[in-house]
Amino acid sequence: MKPPAPERIVELVAADAARFEHIASQLRLVFCVLGMLTIAGNWESNSSANLTFVSATTAVFTAWAAFVFFRTRAGAAPRWSKWVSAVVDVSFVTAFAAGSYLNYSGAYEMLLAPLLVALYPMVMFLAALGGNFGVSVLAGALAAAQRLFLLRLAVDRGDVVPSDDAVYGKEMVSLPDQYTIVGFLFVLGLVYGGLGRLLRLQWTQSATETLQKQEAQRQQQHFRKYLSAATAQYVADNPEAMGLGGRRRRAAVMFVDIRDFTRRSEAERPEAVVDFLNTVFGAIVPLVFAHGGTLDKFLGDGLMAVFGVPRQLPDACGDAVRSAAAILDKVRELDAAGVGGELGLRIGIGIAYGDVIAGNVGTAERIEFTVIGDTVNFAARLQGLCRDLGRSLVISDEVHAAVEAEFPCARMPPVKVKGKSGTPTIWAVVRPGEGRAPR
Repeated sequence: MKPPAPERIVELVAADAARFEHIASQLRLVFCVLGMLTIAGNWESNSSANLTFVSATTAVFTAWAAFVFFRTRAGAAPRWSKWVSAVVDVSFVTAFAAGSYLNYSGAYEMLLAPLLVALYPMVMFLAALGGNFGVSVLAGALAAAQRLFLLRLAVDRGDVVPSDDAVYGKEMVSLPDQYTIVGFLFVLGLVYGGLGRLLRLQWTQSATETLQKQEAQRQQQHFRKYLSAATAQYVADNPEAMGLGGRRRRAAVMFVDIRDFTRRSEAERPEAVVDFLNTVFGAIVPLVFAHGGTLDKFLGDGLMAVFGVPRQLPDACGDAVRSAAAILDKVRELDAAGVGGELGLRIGIGIAYGDVIAGNVGTAERIEFTVIGDTVNFAARLQGLCRDLGRSLVISDEVHAAVEAEFPCARMPPVKVKGKSGTPTIWAVVRPGEGRAPR
C-alpha cells in the first residue's frame, strides 16, 4: 500500500485544527456569558468605576469571541486569528483583574482574588486546543508578563504592603507567592504547548490512518473488479498476499479467447465492437468469480484468469474447469440471443495447472499483480490449439487427472507445443456437439 500523500495529511490535520479552534471559540463565548453573569451577580457590591471598566472589557472580548466563532464555524478563520485570540484571551483576564484596582479593595483584590488567578489557566487552555505550540507559549509568556506588570505596578505605587514572607489573612502581599504565580503561568504555557503538540501528533496519526483506510478501501474496490467478493475480502484481511516480490504457488491458469475477432473488428464499427466485448466479458467474468477465480487481465479479445492465487483453493483445477464449462454454456446462450451477430459467437479456452510465480510486476510508475511462468505459457498455448483441434476447452494432463471423474474428456492426438519438449499429453473436455476422439 502506497503511503498517504503528505499534502493530504496536512489538509486533514488543518481540518482537525479548525474543528478544535471552533470548539475553543464556543468555550470563549461561555466565558463571555460567565463574565456577564459575574458582573450582574455582583452589581451591588462593586464600585461604579469597576463595573464600567469590566463591562466595557467584557463587551470587547465578546465582540472578538463572536467574530472568531462565526469565522471558525464557516471554516474560514484566518491563520493569524489564533495568535490574536491568545493575546485577547490573556489580556481580557488581565483587564478584568485591572478593573478590580478600581474596586473597594483596590490592588489587594487585583492580586489576591482567587478567581482572577484561576482565569488565566482557563483561557490559556483555549490556545492549546489549536494544537500550536508557539501560540500556547505566547499565551503563557503574556500571562506571566502581564501578571508581573500588575504586581510591580501595585508595589511600585505603594498600593499594597509587600512582604518577603509567606503571609495569609493579613493586609500584605507575599512577593514570593506572587512571583511563584508568575513563574507558574509561564511554565503552564509550556505545558499547554506540549499538550497542543500532542494533539497535533494525534491528528497527524489519525489523518494517516484515515488515508490508509481510504486507500485500502479504494484498493479493495479496485480488487473487486478482478477478484470474487470472497477473494477480495481475503486480500483485504491478508494484504501480504498481494505484496511486493514473487511467490511460488500451485495454481490453475485459464485463457479465454473470442474467435474471429479480427474479422469482426474489420466488419463492424469500433463502438459496436466495444459494446460487443463489454457484453461478452460482462457475462463471463462473473462466472470466473463465482468459482473462486481471479481475473488477471483482459487481453483485447480474451482474458486470463487464475485459480489458486492470491487465495489458495483446495480444488483449483476443478474450479477452473467448472468455471470454463459455465462460460461455454453462457456463450451458447448469448449466441442464441444474437449477441454474436452474423459472425456468431464462439470461444476457445485453455487450462493448465502447475507452479506459477505470483507477485507485483512493473515499474515504479505502474505496477500490477500477475502470475508468470511456464504454466501460464502452457495454458496460453492450449487455448491456441482449440481452433486446430476443433475443440472449445483444452486442458493439460494435470488438470485432466483432477477432473476426469466429473467431466468426460477426450485425449487429443500428439501435437507439438511451443516451449514444451516432446509432445505433452493434452485433453479436451467434451462439450455438446463435440465427439470423443480415440484415446
